[in-house]
Amino acid sequence: MDRTAELKAKIARLQKKKTALLAQSRLLQDFVSLAKSSAKGQMLTAILQKTIELTAELTKAETGSLFLLDPDGVVRDCILTLLHSQPGIFHQGTVDLMEVTAGQLGLALESATLYSKLDEYSRALDAELEKGKQIQKERFFALLEKPASSAPELIERVNADLFNHIRHALQSHDISMIAVHRRG
Repeated sequence: MDRTAELKAKIARLQKKKTALLAQSRLLQDFVSLAKSSAKGQMLTAILQKTIELTAELTKAETGSLFLLDPDGVVRDCILTLLHSQPGIFHQGTVDLMEVTAGQLGLALESATLYSKLDEYSRALDAELEKGKQIQKERFFALLEKPASSAPELIERVNADLFNHIRHALQSHDISMIAVHRRG
């Protein structure tokens, strides 16, 4: 009889772990769907909402709230509050389930936070790149607007400007050059 109780306890633990992994899988599927959508800037908010919906579904809660606690914006800890109007709806099994699920949910939330930051940095970098392209274009056309007596003089002017620029640039900066060959 002792072996039967042991096996039942093990089955219960495995079922809780399975539920936690299914919850993480659902959150990650939502995460991927959101990453592919056009609403990337709202990803963290959407994942937080999905987390509340999922945990409410798992625990049969009527409503819930989720608060992130980190002044640096990194998901390190969170408080999940689940509510139900019927007293006693939550029991030790609910607590055990949430303890098993908490790590999986935290991982999904941290991934969403990191992706949101990466997306924000990527958009800022794209904007800087566009500014740089515009500056290069304006600079190049300014060189071309000045009259030159010959093609070699124009090429020398472009080369001098380029070398003057790269003398102060970090070695990791990309440098582009255009060569024009006139036939005939």
